[in-house]
Amino acid sequence: MKYDQAIKYIREKRGISQVSLAAKIDRSPSYISHIEKGNRDPSMEVLNELSFALKAPVSLITLLATEKEDVRNSAVYNEIKKAADAMLELSDIK
Repeated sequence: MKYDQAIKYIREKRGISQVSLAAKIDRSPSYISHIEKGNRDPSMEVLNELSFALKAPVSLITLLATEKEDVRNSAVYNEIKKAADAMLELSDIK
C-alpha cells in the first residue's frame, strides 16, 4: 500500500495545499510532506483525520493506495484504480 501517493493525489485533486491540510489536522506542513514523500506512514488515527479533512473515506484512500503488487491480476488492479477515481469524483464536495 502506498498511502503517501494516495494522500497526495486526493489532496491535489481537492486543490488543498499541504499547509492547509496540516492546519486542518493540527499537524505541521513538514509532517504532511514526510507522509507524502513516503518517509512516514500515517497511523490509523492520522489516516482518520486525513480522511475527514480530505472528505474521502479511509476505504477510498486505501483503494487509491493499492499497488499492482497487492493484486494478482493487472486487469483487476486497473479496475480498482478506475473505481477509486470514480468514487473520488463522486465524493468531491467542496
